[in-house]
Amino acid sequence: MVNKNKEIQAKSAEIHSCGKLLITGEYLILRGARGLALPTSRAQHFKAVQRSGPGISWKSYDHQGKLWFQMDWSEDGTIQSADKAVAERLIKVIDTAKVLNPSFRPDKSGFDVEMRLEFPGDWGLGSSATLIHAIATWAGVDPLELSAQTFFGSGYDVAVAMHGQPIIYHLENGVPKVELVEFQPSFHEQIHFIHLGKKQDSGKAVADFKKKRVLDSDIQMMDTLTDEVLRANTLLDLEKAIEAHNVLMERILGIPSASTVFQDYQKGAVKYLGAWGGDFMMVTGRTEDLSYFREKGFHILVPFNEMIKQA
Repeated sequence: MVNKNKEIQAKSAEIHSCGKLLITGEYLILRGARGLALPTSRAQHFKAVQRSGPGISWKSYDHQGKLWFQMDWSEDGTIQSADKAVAERLIKVIDTAKVLNPSFRPDKSGFDVEMRLEFPGDWGLGSSATLIHAIATWAGVDPLELSAQTFFGSGYDVAVAMHGQPIIYHLENGVPKVELVEFQPSFHEQIHFIHLGKKQDSGKAVADFKKKRVLDSDIQMMDTLTDEVLRANTLLDLEKAIEAHNVLMERILGIPSASTVFQDYQKGAVKYLGAWGGDFMMVTGRTEDLSYFREKGFHILVPFNEMIKQA
């Protein structure tokens, strides 16, 4: 006799997908450079519960618990949603997962799905990557393969969600390679993350970067700098590597680095994370030194131990 409750439980899912910050290798990670990426303590939670009838009822909540997206997808393919663009992107991901695993038919089985963000959507911590990871895990497919077929980018953000710990990530002939590492510097109390409040268009940033000329020596230099950041024994070691990283990428991109924009900050090092000038910036210095940034209107300052997921 089939245990129906057990069958329903097997098809339901509850998944925790942590966010990410790319500390080194932005842009060049698309060309095969090694990048250090860290998981954030804030995540996205996914819950799918099988129901009695077919179709999918989907609800997404922001970090304040407010419903920001809702979709009803009937068995015959009819979609009801106030945000058609988001609904179409979501259905594309689910349909791709169905191709990768033909036995995955959530619209036929029938599910109520909820997603809840723990971080503001404009923080750039990976709301799309955590979605990809959750759906892939639910569908029983490779998250990196699902990401490659549905989203642009290197896939490092999905890899962070998969492993939930610091990683060194790179593409080798287009194939993702992940190395699990540890990154908890003894001087972490002097590392902070500042939200810049200017959400960047990652798609445009990637498209613009594809036009840039990158030398093999640039990739090799980035690999060296990633290793130097990972192995930094002192704050000064880290700051030297950050500054060299800024110089390298400023030359390649033709865009002012954080150290150029904030050149009058003399208490430590500064570095844009992700698409330059947008979401977060990493800053070194004592807590009292951060008054420089508050005076410039930046009020979301998160210490390392609060931002980064602890082992």
